[in-house]
Amino acid sequence: MKTKTWHITGRDERDWRLEEKGELLIRFDYRDDAIREAARRAHAREADGEQAHLVIHRLDGTVEREMHFGGPAFRPR
Repeated sequence: MKTKTWHITGRDERDWRLEEKGELLIRFDYRDDAIREAARRAHAREADGEQAHLVIHRLDGTVEREMHFGGPAFRPR
């Protein structure tokens, strides 16, 4: 089963992006809105029995946290 990975990245305080494989999916004015949309997508995949991985970055590009959806045994490679 292939895992879908999304990244939340920021260009500045009012430019947050939901990205997949380096490609912009959606731009948001607020970081929390980007996180909510990514979590919504991940929960939908999880409900379909699939796995998802969400990586939330700080404005400086470092990783703040990661969220895993789709079962306790799932860990990204």
